[in-house]
Amino acid sequence: MKIYNSILALLISFIGVFQANAQESQIVVQSYYDGNSIKLRWAIDDVASWKSLNQHGYIIAREIRVKNGIALSDYESLQTRDTLVAPLLPADAANWAEDDMYARVAKKSLYDTSYDVEVPETIDLNYIRDYQAQEDSKLMFAHFSADQDFEVAKKLALAFEDTDVLSNHKYRYFVIPFNSESNTKFGLIEVETLDADAFAAPTILRGISFDKAIGIEWDATDIASRYMSYDIERSMDGISFETVNEVPFIYFAEGDDIRAAMYVDSVELNKQNYIYRVAGHTPFGTLSMYSDTIHAMAWPDRMDGLYISQAEPIFQSANDAVLLNWSLPEEFTEMQNVASYEIYRSEDMIGQYDLVSEFPLSPSKTSFVDEDPLDEGFYRVVATDINDHVYVSNTELAQKPDTIAPAIPINLTGHYLNKENFELSWDEVTDEDLKGYRVFYSNQRDGNYTQLTLDYISNTYYSGYTDPSIKADSVFVRVLAEDQRSNHSDLSEPLALSRPDNVPPGNPDITQAMPTPEGVRIGWKYSSDEEVTHYLQRKPVHSPSWETLFAIEPEAQDDYVALDPDEMIETLFVDTTELSQEPYQYRMVAEDADFDQSSSSIIEVTPYASNVAGEVEDFDIEVEAETVPANTLVNAKLSGLQEKTGSTRHMSTVGVTYNMQMSWKYEIDETVKDFQILRSLSGQPLEVVKTLSLAEALGYESNDEVSINGSLGLMTITYRDPDLQPGKRYVYQILTRHQAGAYSERSQTLTKKIPKS
Repeated sequence: MKIYNSILALLISFIGVFQANAQESQIVVQSYYDGNSIKLRWAIDDVASWKSLNQHGYIIAREIRVKNGIALSDYESLQTRDTLVAPLLPADAANWAEDDMYARVAKKSLYDTSYDVEVPETIDLNYIRDYQAQEDSKLMFAHFSADQDFEVAKKLALAFEDTDVLSNHKYRYFVIPFNSESNTKFGLIEVETLDADAFAAPTILRGISFDKAIGIEWDATDIASRYMSYDIERSMDGISFETVNEVPFIYFAEGDDIRAAMYVDSVELNKQNYIYRVAGHTPFGTLSMYSDTIHAMAWPDRMDGLYISQAEPIFQSANDAVLLNWSLPEEFTEMQNVASYEIYRSEDMIGQYDLVSEFPLSPSKTSFVDEDPLDEGFYRVVATDINDHVYVSNTELAQKPDTIAPAIPINLTGHYLNKENFELSWDEVTDEDLKGYRVFYSNQRDGNYTQLTLDYISNTYYSGYTDPSIKADSVFVRVLAEDQRSNHSDLSEPLALSRPDNVPPGNPDITQAMPTPEGVRIGWKYSSDEEVTHYLQRKPVHSPSWETLFAIEPEAQDDYVALDPDEMIETLFVDTTELSQEPYQYRMVAEDADFDQSSSSIIEVTPYASNVAGEVEDFDIEVEAETVPANTLVNAKLSGLQEKTGSTRHMSTVGVTYNMQMSWKYEIDETVKDFQILRSLSGQPLEVVKTLSLAEALGYESNDEVSINGSLGLMTITYRDPDLQPGKRYVYQILTRHQAGAYSERSQTLTKKIPKS
C-alpha cells in the first residue's frame, strides 16, 4: 500500500496567494487511486485563466503507459489515447445544493455578483486594486471549497473521477484548456493502479494541560500538501471515541510559519485522564488513517500572585548555623493552597542545588536552620501547592565572616614566545578558599602596574600579549591571589621579561628603474645592517599585492654586481619578465633574523614599449538568441492530441540559448600569430576564454596551416562566444598576439547583459 507523504505539495489551497492577470499560468494536477477508481484534482494559479477555463472548459484525456505490468512503447501508448470528457464545465447556477456550506461558497465564487466592486465613471487605480482583490478572493474561495469537498470540486470543474480503470496498469492523464487560444499550460500526471493509495496519519505531538481544558497539538507542516482539515476524537477508555469538533477543524497558519496545529478541547474534570487521536480530511473526500493516541489531563492553573519573600540568611554565632526566613504575600497567609516547602543549597549561584531539608516542611513553617553550612552557600526555598505547581524563591547568599587574605604567589617565571606574546607560570597557592589569580604588568620595575586579566584566572599559568610598538627593553609582571571573599594577597615580586629585538634594519635603496629593450633595469644599494636578507619585489600599480622576484641571502650579496663598471650603483639586475604595457612599481625590502623589515622608496616604471604592434579597430558585440527544440516527446504527444481532437491550438515548445556575436578589424600580415578573447562577469577580472588561431580568424579549420606573404590589409574578424548564462552581464576585450612576443594594444572594453530568458 502506497503511503502519501506529499499528495498535494503543488496544489493551490486556501493558504495560497493568487496573482491576477498573469501572462502564463499552469494547471497543476494530483491524483488518488482508491482501488476502484482514479480521482484527479487540479488547481489554477491565475484569476484570468480560471475565468477563461470556467467559460470554455477542459479536455480530460487519457492514455495507457503500462498494461498488465508490461510497458508500452510511445507509439503503442499514443494509440490508446482517449478523450474522456470535452468540455468539462462548472455546474450551472441552478444545480447547486443550498443546504451544503461548501457548495454555497463555491456557487458564490462563480455566480454571485452582489458584492462586486461598482464600476466608476472614470477607471482609476483604486478601482483596479479593489477589482483585483475581489477576483483574487473569488478564486481563493473556489479552491478552498474544492479542498473541503470532492463533490464540490467536481461541480467547480476542478476534479474528475475515472471509474473505468484496470489494476496493474499505468495511466497518463492530460487536463487541457478547451479554448485553443488559451495561454494556460496543460496539466499532466501518471497514475499506477497497483495498491490503493493511503494517506499517512498525522503525527500527534503532545497534550497541553489547561484548567478544565486540554490542548492537542500535532504536526501541521503538511497542511498545504496533505490535509485540508482535521477531526479530533476523544475517549475515556481508548476503545470508544467521539469527535469533539462540531465541524472539520481548519488550521490557519500565518505566512510561511507552518509548524504545529493545536485544538483546545473543553472538559468537565481536572486531573482526569483523557485519550485523543487526530485524522485528516483529504481533498479527495477521504479520511486519513488515525494518528497514534495520546493521554492528557486538564490541570488547575498556577496561583496568580504567589511568590516567596526571603530575607537575608543570618549566621548564628553560637555554632555558625545559618538561619533562613521567608514569607508569602498577604493574600496567601492562610496557606490553604501550599502543600509543603523544601530548602536547597549550592556552592555556586548557577551550579547544582542539593536538598538540605531532610523531609518536606509543613506549610505553616516560615524558617529553617542549616546546622552544617558551607563557608559560602547559596540558598533557595521551594514551595509546592496542592496541584503540584512549584514556586522558587530568589537565591540568597550566606557567607561565614572572613578577612584573611591568601598567601602571595611565589616562584614566578616566564619568557617571550615572539615579539608580542609571552608565557608565565608560578607555584600554586594552597588556601582552601582560594578563588584564583590576577596578573599585572608595568614597563618599569617600580612603576604603576596595570591588570592584564579581565577577571580572576583559576590556573597557575598565563599567556599574555604586549604592544610590539612599545620600545621598552623589558616588561615587568606580578601576580596576586584572591579568595572566595574577594580578599587579595599582596603582589608577588616583579619578574623582568626581556623583550625580543623589534628594531628594523636600515633601509635599502633602489637607485634606478629604467625600461630597456631587454627588460626593466633595476639598481639598488643594500641596507647598512649586516646579516640581512633582501627581497626585490614588483607589482602592477593598481594591484594590492607585491610579488617577490628573488631573495638575496647575506652571503649571496656579492653575486649581484654592476654590469657596467661605470655605473654609480653597487648592484644591478635586469627584469626580463614579459610584462603588459602598464605601470609597475618596484621596491627592495630588508629583513633581519627577528623578521623586522624595512623598505626602500617605491619607484614606478612602464616597460619598454617596442614590443607593442598594431591596433584593434571597430570592436563590436551583440547578443544573439538561438531557439532550439525542447522535449520532442511532449511535442509528439501534443501533435497526437491535435490529430485526436482535431484542434490546432497545440504548438511545439522551444528553448532559447544565448551567444555573444563579436567582430573587429585588424591589419593582417605575416607577423600575426593569433587573437585572444578576454571575458569576465561584471566586477571580476578579465581572463582569456578563447585563443583564436589565425587560420580560424580567416575562416579555415583551427589546425590548418596558413602562410601569408606581405600584408592582407585591414580585415574584419568575427567570433561567437556560445552558451552564456541568462541574466548575467559580460565584459569583453580583444588582444592580438604577433610572432616574437609582440602584441597589440588591448581593444576598447565592451559590455552586454544577457536577457533572463
